[in-house]
Amino acid sequence: MQAEILSIGDELLIGQVVNTNAATIGQALTGVGIPVVHGSVIRDDLDDIVTGLKRAWQRSDIIVLTGGLGPTRDDKTVAAVAAFFDSPLVFSESTWSRLNTMFAQFGRTPTEAHRQQCMLPADADLLTNRLGTAPGMHFSKDGRHLFVMPGVPYEMEGILAEYVIPRIRNGLNGVVPVQVATICTVGEGESRLAEQIKDIEDGLPPGMQLAYLPRPGQVRVRITSRHKDHQEGIRQLHEVSDRIAARLAAFVYAREDIPLAEALGRQLADRRLMLGVAESCTGGYLGHLITSIPGSSAWFAGGGITYSNTLKMRLLGVAEETLAQSGAVSEATVVEMARGAVQHFSADLAVAVTGIAGPDGGTPDKPVGTVWICVADANQTLTRLFHFGKDRARNIELSAVSALNLVRKFLTRP
Repeated sequence: MQAEILSIGDELLIGQVVNTNAATIGQALTGVGIPVVHGSVIRDDLDDIVTGLKRAWQRSDIIVLTGGLGPTRDDKTVAAVAAFFDSPLVFSESTWSRLNTMFAQFGRTPTEAHRQQCMLPADADLLTNRLGTAPGMHFSKDGRHLFVMPGVPYEMEGILAEYVIPRIRNGLNGVVPVQVATICTVGEGESRLAEQIKDIEDGLPPGMQLAYLPRPGQVRVRITSRHKDHQEGIRQLHEVSDRIAARLAAFVYAREDIPLAEALGRQLADRRLMLGVAESCTGGYLGHLITSIPGSSAWFAGGGITYSNTLKMRLLGVAEETLAQSGAVSEATVVEMARGAVQHFSADLAVAVTGIAGPDGGTPDKPVGTVWICVADANQTLTRLFHFGKDRARNIELSAVSALNLVRKFLTRP
């Protein structure tokens, strides 16, 4: 049994919207043992959508389609699905009733466009959308399944979790489940990580594979196993995962697929420590990574974007002499920034970042990509100098990730 993902929308093809839905669906299907072997992005064109459905129906057992269910004229998916199954459009009274109830909560009434949105294929098993107007749909024929969901990510995710995955899970008779383990690392590139575990990878049991999923400053090592004996597959997966994690211990921040900031937050919360940040070249991105984690208020005190020298002095207490003698991008300055953040933000420890993100501002002694990071508490400091590249966005992301990693090292130092 294999699956295919169809994503509908011109906005995806021109890069106006990032196709996060495909990633979410792929992870969910893999989690219930269904391999995704094809994926396509199709423009908002009725004939093209029908062609894509025909191709997918011939080669895949499960097709998951998102997008094109809205109430405007550019949304063609409902008409395309109806044409593909030769299913007449009928008015869904239940959907219309739900829309009236939904809009009444806000003192409004549905529009004629919303009424037209209730014209749905007669053969569709409707999947209630509790977060939006367009219902999802499930079609089943000749042992194959098509799930159709809205393109709005949070609406899609709700229908996926409530209907699609449970239905697929309940129909997995005879399917060999896939077991997956993820080891998250930071501070080393994928090629060097691969060198360190080459012998383990060479000796993997049959049906087991490794994949390296890099992002700036980080690599996820994904281990996938398919074994007819589910318990034996899990045992082998744990054994290999333990060996890899032990070999890469210096770089492993989690044995599950979670953000670095979340893993760090757990360490801080366990120790009942509050973290502060002092940002210059990262411009608030470090704080964003931290506060995107639910519950981060339990371990994050706050911080300051001290972009100018004036604010470095006023908010953090950096000495004017330090800035004059060493410059804003220096070890002396970043140490005073971190110490000042501990003091002024009532934090147990703080991380400070200062650097030259680019594309301008570099000098022969301090080229673009030069970044100093310091972690400090009331008694100790830990500093590192980094030399990144010339791309501004990448430098900002690498600086923030490196700052979080330096906090991790500070907490785990001997």
